[in-house]
Amino acid sequence: MPTSLTKRIVHNTLFNLAGRFWAMFLGLLVAPFLMAKLGMTGYGLWSLVLVITNYLFTWDLGLGNALVRHVAHYYARRDYHGLNAVMSTSLLLYVALAAGAITLAVALRPVVLSTFRVPPERWGEVGWILVTAVVAFALDNVEGVFRGLVTGLQQMHLTNLVITLQATLNALGTVVFLQLGYGLKGLALNEIITSVLVTSLSAVIAFRVFPMLRLNPLLARWETLKMLLNFGLKVQITGLGALISLQMNKLLIGYFLNLNLLATYELGFKIVYSLISILRLLGSAVMPAAAELHAQHDHDRLQRLYQQGSKYLVLTIAPLGLIAILHANSITAVWLGTPPPEVARVIQFLMFAYGFNLLTATGTSMARGVGHPEFETRYALLIILGNLFLSIVLMPILGLDGLLVATLVAVVLGSLYFMAQWHRFLHQTWRMLWHKLYAPPLWACLLAAVPSYLAGQVLLIHLTAGRLAHAAAGLGGGLVFVGLYALFVWRSGYWDAQDRALYRTILRLSS
Repeated sequence: MPTSLTKRIVHNTLFNLAGRFWAMFLGLLVAPFLMAKLGMTGYGLWSLVLVITNYLFTWDLGLGNALVRHVAHYYARRDYHGLNAVMSTSLLLYVALAAGAITLAVALRPVVLSTFRVPPERWGEVGWILVTAVVAFALDNVEGVFRGLVTGLQQMHLTNLVITLQATLNALGTVVFLQLGYGLKGLALNEIITSVLVTSLSAVIAFRVFPMLRLNPLLARWETLKMLLNFGLKVQITGLGALISLQMNKLLIGYFLNLNLLATYELGFKIVYSLISILRLLGSAVMPAAAELHAQHDHDRLQRLYQQGSKYLVLTIAPLGLIAILHANSITAVWLGTPPPEVARVIQFLMFAYGFNLLTATGTSMARGVGHPEFETRYALLIILGNLFLSIVLMPILGLDGLLVATLVAVVLGSLYFMAQWHRFLHQTWRMLWHKLYAPPLWACLLAAVPSYLAGQVLLIHLTAGRLAHAAAGLGGGLVFVGLYALFVWRSGYWDAQDRALYRTILRLSS
């Protein structure tokens, strides 16, 4: 893979991580202030409004991914007329979806408020806030058209600049409006103001990055719409499948078991999902790069892109996942004090399942990039159906453990199915990939696991029980693991000259 493309992917990945981390940090920082100013009831109402609007705009027909993929494809082929047709069609469709969402919010406002038991005396206020928030999210979706263009052109430092600015403006506006006593209405107005500013900025950036951009309803084409929807609906099904897969276990626990075990599962799930969400960003810059290579019919570079991306995924995921599994008890003790013992078990099973699933991240991003999201759709449906069937069979016998076993088996088998399909598409063999990508870091993990676990247990035995002891055990065991893992990987020759050159590139870009 050429150095320029490698640098571009690394550059974009670093900016994706930085943008998401900043937004996450500000969200955690502002949350206590929101609760203090609004009270638990007001904070609950605002959370309800955000949940409803977020779910409403989850149904974007997969156009966000379709837009990024086709922008990268047409730009690589220098087909600017086709690119402008994609942009004009997408903008027209997003405006139509936004108008439909706002109309739906206004029409269903009484139903939503009564369904979620909003106090009748607050219907006027909360209804106005709901519609205003939907308008703000509609603007965000329109802004996504401009952001999709910039992302498709692989200028992710600019898209993450917008994300960072949006998160900062939103946090500052939240503090100002609440300090001035505007309450929930102030938060809704803040969303509108932020969305207008960010949409305007994204439009300016899009025209600066791509001066040939022309947005005209007359450029919209029925064939272009069918092409976008054909791709996007497959991605939409996959996204909904992931959403169902993540939330279905909670519904099954609520139905077959009890609310206490549901709370236990939720605690373990939060830790695993937070770590997995961050690690998934490691493959976030691959899709437009794959679309570019596919448009150039460069199959060899596609193969190398997959091998390199998968190599860095397994190199990162394997040690972090195994550290979380080995020291799950210490992690939960530091976080929660004296949690139910099942929380650590939830972390261990889910970390293995979703960590293994994360090994498909490079492949799924590339499958979207080359125009074959159906690979991802099929395996997502397989995981859902397998998880549901096995859970129904095992939970009456094993309880919570039955659910965890069902999830582990379904996710691992579904992930292996995707890998088999994708490797066949790329003409890659399991034997070659095992020896070249997976074996060295996995063997290094196994060799480092026992000393790491023993180091943690020794520290627990010799220190006074409590959070501090568990923090020392988790940190000490983790450091032993990282040190031995790095040594074994280095001695195996897995970290080659190209990797060292890429590492130096990362250091230069980070500085």
